[in-house]
Amino acid sequence: MNRKQLALVMFLVSIVMGLIGGGLFYPYILGFNVPIYMTLATGIILLVARLSHEKVNRRNLWVIVPMLFFALMVAVRAAPMMIALNLMATVGLGTLFVRYLRSQQAIDTAPLSDHIFTPLDVGLYSIYAPFVEVGHSLSFVRERNWKDAGNLGAVLRGLLFAVPVLLVFGVLLGSADEVFANSFDGLFDWLFSANIFDFFDPLMIAGIIGWLMLSALSYALTRRIPELEELPEESDTDLKKQRPSFRIGIIEATMVLGSVALLFGFFVLIQFTYLFGGQANIAETLNYSQYARRGFFELVAVAVLVLGMILFFDHITLRRDNRQGILFRGLAIVIVGLTMVMLISAWRRMELYELAYGFTYLRVLTHVFMFWLAVLLVFSILDVMRVRTNIFALGVLLSCIGYIATLNVMNIDNYIAERNIQAYFAEETEVELDICYLRTLSIDAFPALYNFYYQLPENDNNQFQDHLGWWYKDQVYQSSQQIDSNNGLTIHLAHMDILMKDITMSPLDLDKNIQYSCYGRVGF
Repeated sequence: MNRKQLALVMFLVSIVMGLIGGGLFYPYILGFNVPIYMTLATGIILLVARLSHEKVNRRNLWVIVPMLFFALMVAVRAAPMMIALNLMATVGLGTLFVRYLRSQQAIDTAPLSDHIFTPLDVGLYSIYAPFVEVGHSLSFVRERNWKDAGNLGAVLRGLLFAVPVLLVFGVLLGSADEVFANSFDGLFDWLFSANIFDFFDPLMIAGIIGWLMLSALSYALTRRIPELEELPEESDTDLKKQRPSFRIGIIEATMVLGSVALLFGFFVLIQFTYLFGGQANIAETLNYSQYARRGFFELVAVAVLVLGMILFFDHITLRRDNRQGILFRGLAIVIVGLTMVMLISAWRRMELYELAYGFTYLRVLTHVFMFWLAVLLVFSILDVMRVRTNIFALGVLLSCIGYIATLNVMNIDNYIAERNIQAYFAEETEVELDICYLRTLSIDAFPALYNFYYQLPENDNNQFQDHLGWWYKDQVYQSSQQIDSNNGLTIHLAHMDILMKDITMSPLDLDKNIQYSCYGRVGF
């Protein structure tokens, strides 16, 4: 298959995929249509690559798994924030898929800059690539000798003559017989009764999807890929390490890293009781809010700066023998170890704050972020020890995937509701349940709120059940509207779950207008 034939195939495939996308996504919301279309698009790209005899780097196909996982989670998690994160992860991994499909460079050994700029590169490429492919397609059509098309050419010419002849005879026969005229006119009623603007939106959606599909095919299969240069053998010595323009010696690096290690060690040693003392020490010095903010922001900022500092000094420091390399790595490990202790302290501070004031989106997101930041610190040490090429870049990619995947597996809305309810019922704590905040959660929190509803005593003065009843009523209405106005491929599993259960959750006092006067705490 030559270049122009491939362009024509990609153009026709994109038209079909655009029409399919228009049918799936207009006027529907996002749901199961996302994983269905992404799976189909991935299969089409691989199929066209096979038909065009393009060599695919199978080592890079692993990125399809998390990409389709996040596409599937669009249909599983109904929280707006999770839908946005899953869509961004799906698109981002999709750009990596088309970028490395034919590349000799493996994703797990690619530099961090490639991961960062690939979405931008694909986006810029999509601006002009479809014009190029359409031009090649038209060139192929013009150059083809249609006289040699055989029966296909005869069929096309026959249709060209048959359509006007049929219209003429149809009009004449309709004039001769009223029943036939009504049947014949009915075939064209939809053309005259429909507003031409009714076709604008679906065709626009189909056009955009087709444009993006053609861009993805073009980027994956026709983009010129520079040959991968043979990388030198990795070593910790300067004779085999590429020298940066700005360099410092091991003495300067040791002074900086050693002083930082001493400072961190002094901080952890002197304030160890304060860092892990918990509630008793908070009462003596700070309130919970001050304790949590200082425990998270400052200590996490230290961890981020440590990441940048170690990577920067690893790049500019000259190590002329193994002894100097061991010294540098040892200091880096000590600093990262002490930073881990600070992250554990920040984790503990946030945990105390959540137990005192409840769980919110921002607090849970920061808690999960600290865990994956610790994972990234481990990758920085592996990078300093030269375990493999660009292992820190791989760590950044895996940490981003792991962070969003963790939030999906947790079901963050249900987790927030569940932990707040547990703290409310716990005897050792006196947490005030912010029912107004729970009412702001999406339908993903239904399992926890459903169980909580039936744990409460049923009486006329139970405002918690009133609030939950109004929340449930709103969610059932939204789910019913979604299912009534869309097809079965666009709903979330949470909407299906709440409608399939034969349950009754209703406000106990319908005269109370609490559904209009509820404001939850949304601060840090």
